[in-house]
Amino acid sequence: MPGRTVMRRRGHGLALLLASVALVGGCIAVLLLLQSRAGGAPTGRLLVYCAAGLQKPVSELAEEYRRESGIEVQLQYGGTGTLLCTIAVVRVGDCFLTADESTVGLARQQGLVAATLPLARQHPVIGVPAGNPLRISGLADLVRPGLRLGLANPDAAAISKLARSVLTPLGRWQPLLDAARVLKPTVKDIANDIRLGAIDAAIVWDVTVVEYAGALSAVEMPEFSGISEQAMAVVLTVGSQPTAALSFARFCATPEHGGLIFARHGYARASAVPASTPSPPAPPPGGQDAAHGR
Repeated sequence: MPGRTVMRRRGHGLALLLASVALVGGCIAVLLLLQSRAGGAPTGRLLVYCAAGLQKPVSELAEEYRRESGIEVQLQYGGTGTLLCTIAVVRVGDCFLTADESTVGLARQQGLVAATLPLARQHPVIGVPAGNPLRISGLADLVRPGLRLGLANPDAAAISKLARSVLTPLGRWQPLLDAARVLKPTVKDIANDIRLGAIDAAIVWDVTVVEYAGALSAVEMPEFSGISEQAMAVVLTVGSQPTAALSFARFCATPEHGGLIFARHGYARASAVPASTPSPPAPPPGGQDAAHGR
């Protein structure tokens, strides 16, 4: 019916508006947090921006690193896109742990990348309530009448950014976007909606389902067969502690530390891609990075 189409478009426009407000709000919230701590991170503390979906393994790594090095890691979580927006605005921070590789390219264009290391891989699936009560079997089921679909905001979260890039050429992304009842800032937010029964399905990472074991089940999509995304550690050019930042990034990337913890949380081993891993000098007087490797 034309009336229903107009109402759906209006509802979808409202969802996009709210998602955009949440994205801007996330940037502003972090900016205010950093302003409240003017003067930068104190000696012995690193400021690390971390994609929300990586929270579980990275929080463990931060604590293990603190025990071994004595350096505290202050973690700021959010959608990968939201965090990049924040870093570009505030120009403060030591590391950026992204959920995808394409964001690294965007950060490099803005002069934010001093070094990069691959961390682990994750794969898109359909997340549904445990046991798959609605018998969802693929993308076609996500647009059927009455099903409550949720998505992470593709401008804020890496999972939907990847889904959009894969499904748009197939003509499958826009119908999903039109059918979505809600857009959320991060993959964890949308997974929580499934767990709470607010929605019936969403596209999430396979490791998200592992994190919510007992509450979520995964449904594979043929369209994403063989497709995964690589989480990356970025040492930022705007940090005041480049040596410590690189040390933490390497800690997260090494098989004996990060490799073990990421594997325990269901992540696949990182691909052997060329990594940029310079050995930056100690910061000169004034606390700014004097040399930026590639």
